[in-house]
Amino acid sequence: MLKKLFYLIVAIVISGCAFVKNDASNKEHYEKIAEAIVVWEIPPSIPIKYVSYISPESARKSLSDLISDLKSQSTLAIQSYLTQQGIKKSSKNRLVIKPIEGRVHAGEGVTLSVTMYNESNIKIWSIVIDSGKSAIDTNQTLINRFIEKIISELDRSGLTK
Repeated sequence: MLKKLFYLIVAIVISGCAFVKNDASNKEHYEKIAEAIVVWEIPPSIPIKYVSYISPESARKSLSDLISDLKSQSTLAIQSYLTQQGIKKSSKNRLVIKPIEGRVHAGEGVTLSVTMYNESNIKIWSIVIDSGKSAIDTNQTLINRFIEKIISELDRSGLTK
C-alpha cells in the first residue's frame, strides 16, 4: 500500500498538475455568451506556502514571476480562443482570473479563481483551478496546462460552445 502511495506521489511530482479544485458552480449548462473580456485581478498580497530552505523573499519573487508569466500569456491565449468561438471582445461579460494562493517547494504552483461576471456584475459561473508544476517542468508547461484547463471548463459549461 505504501509503495502504491509513493508511486502516486512521484507521478504527481513528475507530471505537475492543473485541475479543478472546486467544481461546484459549473454543473449547469449555460447559454453561449456573445461578448467577453479576460481580466486579471491581482491582490496586493497572496498567501504563499513554501519549504523552510527557501527564503520568503525568494518564494515571493518566484511566485511573482510565475503569476506575471501566467497573466501575460494566458490573457492573450484565452481572449484569442473566445474570438475564435465568435465571442466579441467587450466588457459586457468579464472573465476574471484572480490568484488566491501560491506554493513554492519542489515545484511551483498557484491556485486561481476564474469567474465570469455579467454586465450587472453578477457572478454567472466560477471555478477554482489549482495549477502546479513539478520540479522538472517549466513555467511554460504550467501556463499551457492552465490555458487548456480554462478553455475546457468554459467549453464544458456551454459559455463558449
